[in-house]
Amino acid sequence: MVSFSRKLFAMLLTLLSISSLEGFCNRKRALDYPKPNFKFLHPKGLTVWYPTLPEVKKIEIKIYVNRLNGPYDISLSTSTISDKKFIATDDNAFIRIRDHLKSDIIFYYGGNNCSVIGHSFTVKDSSPIYTKAAKETKPDKLEGEVKLLEAIINDLHSNCSNATTVSNHLFLNFRPASANLDPQQLKMYTLKELQRKLPKMDWKTVLVRAFYYNDGVGFEVNTVLNKLKALQMFKALARYTVTDLDQQSGIEDDDDDESSPIIFHGKAAAGKPNP
Repeated sequence: MVSFSRKLFAMLLTLLSISSLEGFCNRKRALDYPKPNFKFLHPKGLTVWYPTLPEVKKIEIKIYVNRLNGPYDISLSTSTISDKKFIATDDNAFIRIRDHLKSDIIFYYGGNNCSVIGHSFTVKDSSPIYTKAAKETKPDKLEGEVKLLEAIINDLHSNCSNATTVSNHLFLNFRPASANLDPQQLKMYTLKELQRKLPKMDWKTVLVRAFYYNDGVGFEVNTVLNKLKALQMFKALARYTVTDLDQQSGIEDDDDDESSPIIFHGKAAAGKPNP
């Protein structure tokens, strides 16, 4: 009962405002004014623009949908001018093909001066319906979401593998013929191999460093998320050449190359390279 009373009160208030509007503003002939321009958005949304007029400071556009009276279905108001146009938008307006729109356009000139014109038309099959563009995500927000996703994946990966930490390290299961490459040369060798085997990854950005590890090459990537992404993508290749270095525990080192930047021998391989 209370809800019905509120609706009735809102309807009466709207009707009163309409009647006061009709008496307060001078009604003009629509033929003497430009027509409003409607842009319909899918699945919902409406943008109306109207050319600026001399001395007009603000406009309101009140629209009935498929009826001629009662409270307005859509009410737009703007004093902002862009490219010599008043532009107003309702993101929640739901307009369909063959809907009949009756609108009152009110022009405010400042003070108590205003005028109103009427306009009506039916949305035709040929009327352009625009797909609403997805809102752009701000870079800072996107970066925060990526970091949050990384933390979640890190926790899940740690729990599933029963490990205390998850590194950013991967393992390439072969090494260059020369075992005397310095760290920068080894990084460049690894970069070329990764680009050749998995060109979809931006390895120039992702790869941080490379180091000799057992009978292959260990390398570090910039994030855990990129590590897991690379592992998934390498699984789809016919020859699985890159694996998780965290899972290399117990692999014997078959060459005692003490000149390697990082060397693990036997069970010591269970440790991880220093950051």
